[in-house]
Amino acid sequence: MVTSTPAFHTFTSIRNGLAPALVEALESADAGDDSAFKDLLDGDSHLAADLESQGADTSVGRAGIEWDDATLMLTALMAREETGQAISIGGDLSRDRLGRFPWGDANPLSYLLEWCASPEEDGEILDDLLLALAGRFSSVLLGHERYEQSAVGRLHGWLECDELTELVQLLTNGRFVVNADEPHDGGVNDIVRHLVTISRAALRRDCGILLRSHG
Repeated sequence: MVTSTPAFHTFTSIRNGLAPALVEALESADAGDDSAFKDLLDGDSHLAADLESQGADTSVGRAGIEWDDATLMLTALMAREETGQAISIGGDLSRDRLGRFPWGDANPLSYLLEWCASPEEDGEILDDLLLALAGRFSSVLLGHERYEQSAVGRLHGWLECDELTELVQLLTNGRFVVNADEPHDGGVNDIVRHLVTISRAALRRDCGILLRSHG
């Protein structure tokens, strides 16, 4: 019997504030209007430079870039050092612990959404933040699968700096309730600990984070 290896989940540091406009620009470009994407390129020299450094031809806008939307999104959002190298966050231990969580689809966010929640007095703030990180790129929200099936795997979602700050505050202040029936004793707390480490590392560099799964 052949069993497939679960996808590995990676948290990537991203430029703060760019994702919402880029999502809208790529949606418009897919519908035939490339003006918003061209405006982003014209107004953001770092964006054009980062794409071109990875081999993209930005001279005619989206139409000249052969990558699928997910590859373009990931490349454009990735936070980089002045050398062009991606900014690393969290360290090897956190990366490995959250990469393939031993439950369900191996996504640590799926586990958190299933087995922990905001206290009633906080409403659904934590839940909303986790859902944003787990599913802002989902076909359910966007109506297509261009971010779910691509050359770079699947993009799940992202959080901006202000959202990431709020997430860290909630998690470090214990503003979550763990379901007593969780299948992995201490699993929620283990994920929370490493997610906070990754989030703080991103915030120290004024970055947001993006969740991606890949082979």
